[in-house]
Amino acid sequence: MILVIIFVLLFFCALVEVSTQKRYKTLFILLYLFVTLITVFRYGVGADYPGYYIAFNEVPALDDGFIFGRVDAHGEPGYHLLVAIFKYFGYTFRELAMLISIVTMYLFYLYFKKFCNYSLISLFIFFAIYYVVYPFNVIRQGLTIAFFVGVLLPLLLDKRYKLFYLLTILGA
Repeated sequence: MILVIIFVLLFFCALVEVSTQKRYKTLFILLYLFVTLITVFRYGVGADYPGYYIAFNEVPALDDGFIFGRVDAHGEPGYHLLVAIFKYFGYTFRELAMLISIVTMYLFYLYFKKFCNYSLISLFIFFAIYYVVYPFNVIRQGLTIAFFVGVLLPLLLDKRYKLFYLLTILGA
């Protein structure tokens, strides 16, 4: 229900931004922080959340038999390494999910800040199309998309090709 209320609120804020042709930076930041907090503090929400939880439990910690690229759990080797590192330091899946959510939402914020003239409209479109799917459900893919639009796209547009390719390879 809270997501529907936020959707309606963002719709009306975007409508005001279009009709007045004014930018409401403070309102955007407040709404974006609110949406980010919901993402960070969700627990068990999303169709893929249980799958990520199970995969987290199947990956051994760095000091408990982890071999890069040799884990039977679902996911990419880089994700397995991240899980193994988190488990090595004694963190839980919830803390990993919170960190991924913070990083994902921060990278999307960088994109909004650099590329979107009307940020409330952009936030409304983001919320309506991407928010519930990527930061909430398919968190690995959401992080990848956020990394592309928040880091790689600006590098590509600034013609910083070497760094773009290096970070693309590392991110892969």
